[in-house]
Amino acid sequence: MMERENREHEVKDVSEEKSDLEMSLSARHQALERILRDIEQIIGDDAGKTREETASDLGDGREDGEARDAAGATPLERAQELVYKAWETSGLERAELAVKALQICEECADAYVILAEETSKTPAEAIQMYELAVRAGERALGHEVFRENLGEFWDIVEAHPYMRARTKLAEALWQNGDHRRAIIHYKELLRLDSGDSQGIRYSLMNCLLEEGLHREVKELIVEYRGDQTAAWLYSRALWGYVRFGAGIRSGAYLKEAFQANLFVPEYISGRRELPGTLPDYYGWGDENEAIVYAHGALATWRRIDGALEWIEESFRSHTPGPTHGG
Repeated sequence: MMERENREHEVKDVSEEKSDLEMSLSARHQALERILRDIEQIIGDDAGKTREETASDLGDGREDGEARDAAGATPLERAQELVYKAWETSGLERAELAVKALQICEECADAYVILAEETSKTPAEAIQMYELAVRAGERALGHEVFRENLGEFWDIVEAHPYMRARTKLAEALWQNGDHRRAIIHYKELLRLDSGDSQGIRYSLMNCLLEEGLHREVKELIVEYRGDQTAAWLYSRALWGYVRFGAGIRSGAYLKEAFQANLFVPEYISGRRELPGTLPDYYGWGDENEAIVYAHGALATWRRIDGALEWIEESFRSHTPGPTHGG
């Protein structure tokens, strides 16, 4: 009983660190999206201009964006501009900008997400706000967009706020114990964007593993069988352990994962402590990749009986002598 309580405490500690760890990567994605929106607006508004004139507009940056707003941006576009400003601030100022955005347009999904993160006092309040964000995103896009772009949803920049909101909702539901609804949302996100630009399959894999849904895990593995990232290979190895035990098949999966990245076991086992923030970038096989994976999957490894001991013992056998990088 004491061992179980300690493990539950460790899992809680990991989840509490999550929001801080995600910020550095998400900020880069948000900045890129803002640039993409600017480019799309310029191309749409100025299709008749010469190449030199269009290049000049792109070089003007945010100052020209303000002029375009004054010339007739939609309420949602003006609200989204406030969201972009909010992302560059924190605390009360961020929340105030989100409120102003909703005063301009109630369909601004990102504004609800900000309020969920900055003002919610309980998980239930956060979930309610994320649900409002999802509904706002649905209204902003309209039914035809969902029907006509099924499977390629992330290709639509205007759909990003909706996808972000639904991802946040799924995460909040899972953390609050509503695992069934969380899995439903993750699956729907993958149905909308089969290319999985958000990396939803990694979160869904962890959820399915913890729920013991072996058939669905296998289906997911088959669907994304070309994925050679450390995150996918280690999750597949963990599924092999859950499904077949510490045998030949799971051992083969784990050996392939070791070949992809040897830093992962050190963070899973606790030999190396996870840093306070996620890295700005990572490459295949490097330590940053291991940090990003462990951040998302460590709780799952800890919740599966014997998994930590299995990976540590296998790692020692694979790398005799000093540990990798040590």
